[in-house]
Amino acid sequence: AFGQVIRCFDHKTKQSVALKVIVNTEIMQEQGRIEVGIIQHLNSLDKAGNEHIIRGLDFFIFRRHICATFEILGQNLYEYSRSIRFRPIASSAMKPIAQQILSALAFCHTNGVVHCDMKPENILLTPGGFKGIKVIDFGSSCFVGHQRYEYIQSRFYRAPEVILGVQYGPPMDIWSFGCIVIEMMIGKPIFPGNDEHEQLDMLMEVFGPPPKDLLMKC
Repeated sequence: AFGQVIRCFDHKTKQSVALKVIVNTEIMQEQGRIEVGIIQHLNSLDKAGNEHIIRGLDFFIFRRHICATFEILGQNLYEYSRSIRFRPIASSAMKPIAQQILSALAFCHTNGVVHCDMKPENILLTPGGFKGIKVIDFGSSCFVGHQRYEYIQSRFYRAPEVILGVQYGPPMDIWSFGCIVIEMMIGKPIFPGNDEHEQLDMLMEVFGPPPKDLLMKC
């Protein structure tokens, strides 16, 4: 829907890269520029590459498509879970992965960035097995206070405030984080709603109805 990612060989640097080509529409060009700005912002504050954020290598425009090259990483968490037939991952194995995801989100939030689309597909394993991760795809991200969209986040990981249409921010990423960790540890999504109504029904089964003062803000 938003673009393609292709594995390419950069003949100047003699290395393989992930080339992201963003769809050439006015809206996607604008969001592509925001994505590039956010990645450059985060990478510039993480010179050593210790904050578990994807490294952007180059950014350019080709035939009006915004393009970006990134480091090559491994499977995403969904692909990894599928490769082990969605068997639950032990807490001892999941704990360091969860800590790294939280570290990445803390770094983003401290520096004014909301990811807005945390899900297993946007967490990639680093080469070497189930040991390290990096957060990818800032195509829906925004700076705090500059939220642009009401319809955001993949549904299984969509925070209640987003569904209800009230103001959202960094806490939405933490909600998604919780959904991701639980999914990896039980082998299936915890709130797999077919639409937003069913999603709310599933949330209320666990948490009860939303407070009336919150509903009045919807």
